[in-house]
Amino acid sequence: MKALGTGIVIACIAGIISFAAKNLQSFFIMMSGGVLICFGI
Repeated sequence: MKALGTGIVIACIAGIISFAAKNLQSFFIMMSGGVLICFGI
């Protein structure tokens, strides 16, 4: 459950940052980093 919560938080932060920057590619880059972090946990 800890990894799921971390993933949800990272997805929200990545979505807000990419929406503010109006760059969808940065969303996918941040999410792939988040997936690696969650697998590490």
